[in-house]
Amino acid sequence: MRAPSTRNPDEKVHCASCRAYICLYAEALEMLENTPRSEDEKLMEDAVNRDK
Repeated sequence: MRAPSTRNPDEKVHCASCRAYICLYAEALEMLENTPRSEDEKLMEDAVNRDK
């Protein structure tokens, strides 16, 4: 998915390869929060957030 750089809740999220509309940014955030993550994803996210 390709999210807008402004990260407004009302912005549209598109497929990165075919550019088809997927959902709103707020809905994408909710999906990410509710989807169980693998251990690898969690480690990568922790590493990226540590640098911020």
